[in-house]
Amino acid sequence: MPMGDHRPAAEADRILVAQLTGEARHHAKWRPLTAEEEAAALAELRALAAGRADLLAEVAGIFEGTSEGELDEPLARSAAHLCRKAGADPEAIPAWIEEGRRRSANARRPPFSGGCGLTTVVIAAAGPGKLASYKEPTGIVVLAELPRNAAGKVLNHELRARYGDAGPA
Repeated sequence: MPMGDHRPAAEADRILVAQLTGEARHHAKWRPLTAEEEAAALAELRALAAGRADLLAEVAGIFEGTSEGELDEPLARSAAHLCRKAGADPEAIPAWIEEGRRRSANARRPPFSGGCGLTTVVIAAAGPGKLASYKEPTGIVVLAELPRNAAGKVLNHELRARYGDAGPA
């Protein structure tokens, strides 16, 4: 820890995990890395981790656990692979994969039994007068899922065809 830095070690670890996560995500690609790209990424991760195999394992496990079945799974697996090769503790990774799965399941769980998602809760919590008038919704439609194309992008034209520009009346 730098001289004059009086943060508790746990907070410094959280900051380092965030930095490692960002660095691994930055170097992850949809395609296999070239030897030069991988060498540069591993050097940066190792320098940043400064021998903390436990934190590299945390980042690798969280990437693997939270990405399962997601559209960005290949990127997350690439980032996890980089952390593993940079020196992550292989014995600690499975526990962090489970933690990532737990976090992912909690993030996807509806906040209450009405089946409404986070967007509905955020809009409702904002309340009248908290949003500019042009941003206030005229209605809220709760859908089981959005229509998407093969690449996973939302098909806005189908939503407009079903509900119109302003949504249901």
